[in-house]
Amino acid sequence: HSIAIISIYPALPELNPDLPEDLHFELLYIGKYLVIASPSNTFITHQKSTSLKSLMNQNLIICAPSTSSVPQLLSMVGTPNIKYKIDNINTFYEFLDSGDCISIIFDLIFTEELAKRYVTLPLRDNIQVAAGVLMHKKMKNDPLILNFV
Repeated sequence: HSIAIISIYPALPELNPDLPEDLHFELLYIGKYLVIASPSNTFITHQKSTSLKSLMNQNLIICAPSTSSVPQLLSMVGTPNIKYKIDNINTFYEFLDSGDCISIIFDLIFTEELAKRYVTLPLRDNIQVAAGVLMHKKMKNDPLILNFV
């Protein structure tokens, strides 16, 4: 009963992984990215919205760089200034707290708790991200998988 939770870009298929034909993607949520930073970050406090292009000169921090598609997304508009690549979520938030960097996160994970701690900006690029479950096609009607989804 192996499954994976992945995100894909419905309008940007060139950024999506090539999935073998025997796998099935079950859509759970369609959302967008938000730019996130500490309220002490000068870039985020002087903007009402931003674009991927305007992020190129900012100090960026990427969480879970080995699985994140954010660097690839950013590279569509230039060479991003990725200052930190962090695998530990607590360390990621500590770096954000410093005010020295900004990041891009999926709106689905921006909780009320994070809203008490960070400021966000919408991206004018309006890039949709689809989150879902990836499984073998033979498993898509399995009761355990259906209960999970």
